[in-house]
Amino acid sequence: NNGLLHAFRGSPDGGEELFAFLPSTLLSEMRLLAMSPPAYFPLLDGPLVVEDARLNGADGTSSWGTFLLGSLGHGGAGLFALNVTSVGSPFFEPTAEDLFLWEINAQFPVQPGGGSPAYPHLGELHSPAPIVRASDEGNDETWLAVVPNGINSASGATVLYLVNLSDGTRHQEIVLSSESDGGLNAATPIDLDGDRTVDRIYAGDRRGRVWRLDRDPESTLFHSHYVSNGEPIPFFEIDPDVADRASTRSIVSGFSISELPGRSPEDGLVIHFGTASDAPAVNSLFAVWDNNEFPLNGTELLTERWFLESEHSDMRIRTVAGSPIHYQSGINHGWKIDLPDPGEFLLYVPVRYLDRLLFSSRTFIDPDSHDPCLTESAG
Repeated sequence: NNGLLHAFRGSPDGGEELFAFLPSTLLSEMRLLAMSPPAYFPLLDGPLVVEDARLNGADGTSSWGTFLLGSLGHGGAGLFALNVTSVGSPFFEPTAEDLFLWEINAQFPVQPGGGSPAYPHLGELHSPAPIVRASDEGNDETWLAVVPNGINSASGATVLYLVNLSDGTRHQEIVLSSESDGGLNAATPIDLDGDRTVDRIYAGDRRGRVWRLDRDPESTLFHSHYVSNGEPIPFFEIDPDVADRASTRSIVSGFSISELPGRSPEDGLVIHFGTASDAPAVNSLFAVWDNNEFPLNGTELLTERWFLESEHSDMRIRTVAGSPIHYQSGINHGWKIDLPDPGEFLLYVPVRYLDRLLFSSRTFIDPDSHDPCLTESAG
């Protein structure tokens, strides 16, 4: 909670701190830690992503390295990148100049030549920002950070940023909705043809909408697959008739994505996710088929399923019940299961294991408090 990212040696006899990093965005908050009594609140609790990528060096050659992306989480609107390739190496001790790549927030950097900030819609990021390869042109590859703009931004808009991993400059800004009570929470990129290059991105937002973005065949830019009157529209919306965002079910985690059984990606993909409303609503688990043809407005084409509960020793067992799922365009596009416990919600990406799908939910100890610091694991 003091705003520092700490790195420690991971060997069996480890524990040695290798470095600590303080994002400059948090410098103005350091005075709060000196108050008497100290003011304790999250400063740096956002998720971390560590991936390998191949970037061009100053001499024009490219080389592989290991890179870390971190966000401030509840600490504010900010994202930073570090080069951790040589951290922990017995032969090389990196300096701050070796480690630091870039940092962005809603105020800086500004667009080339000065003027407006490059990331004005950036808010609090609570989901990982995946690192992807967007092109493979010999030694001139394009590697990007896929950054949902998060919540509580100045504009409240729903925006996806694609950030150049090499220097933090803005590769693309995609405004999906300019409504002031939105915010993109999570994004999941996928490679459809196995060439290790991202082809599509699914993203979920605060209003319970799933957006689909496809890469242009001849560039590294993305666009919304579904549009109306030239404007992006979501692939799926849970509560299209609810105008008040506080009453909608939010999507805060990424997606587990699979093909239809026995079919190819050309027949569409099934998107698995859950919701985490911050209002007293019933949250749900979803599997929604994107058939490449038309978006889904509401849950009418989803089969309702439910949990049957039983007691076994000290464990509570849930069994899924309901009609079998037969995917058919315009008739059945997936399933929906409501979570039975008051205050139960989903914060994590579903995990596929063999022919099973694993969801891990959490439940408020006091369903009326809605205090995220008072949660217990469930499921």
